[in-house]
Amino acid sequence: MNSKFQLAGCVILDTKGRILLLHRETAKRVQWETPGGKVEPGESEKQAAVREVKEKLGVDVKISKVLGRKRFLEEETTMEYVWMKAKIVKGDPQILEPDKFDEFKYFDWEELKGMQGELSLNTMNLVGEYFKGKIKIK
Repeated sequence: MNSKFQLAGCVILDTKGRILLLHRETAKRVQWETPGGKVEPGESEKQAAVREVKEKLGVDVKISKVLGRKRFLEEETTMEYVWMKAKIVKGDPQILEPDKFDEFKYFDWEELKGMQGELSLNTMNLVGEYFKGKIKIK
């Protein structure tokens, strides 16, 4: 049976316009991904995105706008992910789930085009939408 997840995450840029990605290092997956996760029952997409970034990176963010959304299939599960532009308003990023993530880094958008095999499906979708002009970051 096909299950479905609603996911939300943040596109966080540094002053040079580079995007912050987390590196997942688990037995099941090794990939770079946007900070985010599942929307819990009773929670809005915006609340979920803010909570997930806090849980993973220990920073408070302010959402400025919804950038877009994309539905995709991963291992018999339908994922619907909404990307939100966010700015860090308090704290410095740090890895808070070392059992899942081993580092974070800011990437130039052009650099991501050559990293297809290293990115999560969701992040590949984000990069694709960005270069098609469907997502306006500014």
